[in-house]
Amino acid sequence: MNYLRTVILGLLRRDKLYGYQIKKALQGSPFRDWAGFPDVSPYPELNRLLAEGLVESLNAQAAAGRPARTLYRLTPAGNEELLRALREAWREMGPERLPQDIALAFMDALPHDELVGALRRRLERLEEEARRLQDEREWARALLERVQAGLRPQPPTPRPAPSLVRRRPRRATKGQGAFTFVLHSHLPYCRMAGRWPHGEEWIHEAMAETYVPLLNALYDLREEGVDYRLTLSLTPVLAEQLADADIGRHFLHYLEGEILAAERDIPRFGEMGNDYLEYLARFYYQYYSQVRDSYLNRFGRDLITAFRRLQDEGYLEIITSAATHGYLPLLARDSSIYAQLRVGVESHRRLFGRPPRAVWLPECAYRPAYVDEDGTVRPALEEFLAPLGLTCFFVETHAIEGGRPVGKAAGEVAIGPYGLITRPYVIPTSAEAGPGGTTFQAYYVVGSARGLTEPPVAVIGRNNRTGQQVWSADMGYPGDADYREFHKKDDESGLQYWRVTGPKVDLGAKDYYHPDWAEGKVHGHAQHFAGLVEQLLCEYHAQSGKYGLISANYDTELFGHWWFEGITWIKEVLRKLAASEVVDLTTASAYVAENPPEEVMVVPESSWGVGGTHWTWDNPET
Repeated sequence: MNYLRTVILGLLRRDKLYGYQIKKALQGSPFRDWAGFPDVSPYPELNRLLAEGLVESLNAQAAAGRPARTLYRLTPAGNEELLRALREAWREMGPERLPQDIALAFMDALPHDELVGALRRRLERLEEEARRLQDEREWARALLERVQAGLRPQPPTPRPAPSLVRRRPRRATKGQGAFTFVLHSHLPYCRMAGRWPHGEEWIHEAMAETYVPLLNALYDLREEGVDYRLTLSLTPVLAEQLADADIGRHFLHYLEGEILAAERDIPRFGEMGNDYLEYLARFYYQYYSQVRDSYLNRFGRDLITAFRRLQDEGYLEIITSAATHGYLPLLARDSSIYAQLRVGVESHRRLFGRPPRAVWLPECAYRPAYVDEDGTVRPALEEFLAPLGLTCFFVETHAIEGGRPVGKAAGEVAIGPYGLITRPYVIPTSAEAGPGGTTFQAYYVVGSARGLTEPPVAVIGRNNRTGQQVWSADMGYPGDADYREFHKKDDESGLQYWRVTGPKVDLGAKDYYHPDWAEGKVHGHAQHFAGLVEQLLCEYHAQSGKYGLISANYDTELFGHWWFEGITWIKEVLRKLAASEVVDLTTASAYVAENPPEEVMVVPESSWGVGGTHWTWDNPET
């Protein structure tokens, strides 16, 4: 926390102030008792806050015979930054209490229920820390007694890390290969855009069914001591919306609506004499109530900080993307490409407290260097990434392996937004053979005659075999008969009370959803997937002698929103692979840093869109 910055924002939240009034406030109680505050000048920090748009200056008329003074006012962005800092302060467990003193001084800024929840969670963490310190004290006392008695000290027993989370010890030896989920999270800008079908409910649904449940799953694993790793892409336009106070408030209204819908269904189905639908209505009432409780109390209305904490503790690598998810190869100006990426990096740094190391190119769309019609040399995309400190990106399978597109690029998607696209046209596919590499390795990219960038940028290809287990219409887990049917909804409440039932069963003939049946299938499918990952990595190691990587790339909203049980599946896969004797869980940039590519590759122009080219975004109908 930047102490002075937070105090200035807190003072301006109370009222508009002149600079001298801020300085005078810093010299008063309680700030005068804090080291350094009475003597510090607020003006350099005020200038920084002005430049960042967190405060604004108002014109003030000069009094007779006196110079004009600048009046400062907090902006909505500044208020959000203040709330973020206060929430972070209650989570900090450092040796000094100044962050909490500052949070206490401005305690009225947070809603009462959120403050109570933050204090309860802090008390729980402090009690856990007290137990840890008691264990440490007993160990030190026993050690002192042995030393005083002239006995040889015994090897110290492992002591918990100060993170307060007791992770299970990792294997001492390296596995035969590494695995990472790469979950790409993106929604267009829909803030204050009204309601269904293209309004702000779009993001509320994703928060209720994907992001909050995903955080619950990841924090559950963390609290169980499961030492997992995960790569998560949060596009800047999505992350900024998740951090937005208005969206947060509207999200609570959305949850209240879903809870009320289930609450109304309970007596409606009871009056119909349908006990089972009444049970399912109670299931949804409990589901949305739990989401609301997690959002308010477990995560303090702040999903960005919740993700950031997992990043800071080493469980997540959060990667960035283009600012507005612009399709980079087709942007007319190189300055637009740079702006998309630069703004993405800066937004990421501000929200997550560190620069990103990896990037998700929108739609996995890549282009090498080429000469434009006017003779202008257009740089390869990695030439924009390297100066921004971005060390790796992802492409579709065929861009690495060669041959015709597969998976999403071949139209093999059965669920999710891509599965709903009607394709009556003939899909042109790339005729290029491609480089003929393997998705089990990362490669340094050479996309122009200038050779490798400095520093070099690596490319990682999506593993198609593991992808088929989720995307494929024929073999994908989400198509199992016992999983919840996405498309059929109750006419009155809009809640989904049916299961898939079968691959070609008409919506009118769907059977009721059985959550316990689905739960049983999730564990079996997670076991199968973990076994598949082990098998593929062991086979690759046996054939090549190399330490391979499987990058399993999916749209995050596929899990929970489209495939209702998908979040639990991810949780169980991570749990099983964390205990594997042959697979190491990793993240994208960690793998590249620990296993620098040994080969370079010329990656062809490609995407994971239909046909593996730019055709989806550049055709006569667009």
